Amino acid sequence: DGSIRMCQTAVSAVRDSAGKFRHNIGMVVDLTARRQAEEALRESEEKYRGLAESVTDVFFEMDRDLRYTYWNRASEKLTGISAKEAIGKSLYDLFPDVKGSEAERMYLETLRTGQPRSFVNRYDVRGKECLFDLNVYPSKRGLSVFAKDITERIRTEEALKQANEDLEIEIAERRRAEQLSRGQTEVLTHTLS
Repeated sequence: DGSIRMCQTAVSAVRDSAGKFRHNIGMVVDLTARRQAEEALRESEEKYRGLAESVTDVFFEMDRDLRYTYWNRASEKLTGISAKEAIGKSLYDLFPDVKGSEAERMYLETLRTGQPRSFVNRYDVRGKECLFDLNVYPSKRGLSVFAKDITERIRTEEALKQANEDLEIEIAERRRAEQLSRGQTEVLTHTLS
């Protein structure tokens, strides 16, 4: 069909018992499909890495022994730990305080059951307490974890809730004051009559 193929060849000389050349024997292996599959895999990996790096949320992967196999830029930025430092280290190497925590339990449960888990967890990040919404997904090699810092959202919600409660108290106090005022006006009106 005129297409170009990638091939590997091997040729050997065949000699008789006296060592005299008789003929060549050869083999040709078509590597085209293998090369195309390797290229498709490389492109897929590049696309995956590009996507994982473009995510602004923390994203990391761990194997079944809870050793980091991937660590995106957002993970680096949040923790101050580079991907080079994180990859190959265990969860416990990087975060010794995680032992016995909700996060550890959820990671182990996800590995055990093969079911995704979502939860909110508190972490101390460089001396600052933060809240994260974590989504843990099982994979063939271990776990994929997305973590979104929701600290500001939770603080805003709590402040809004407090403002609402304060407003309700203010309204109740004003109603009582109005009722008291009306009651005094009625007493005054009756007294004058």
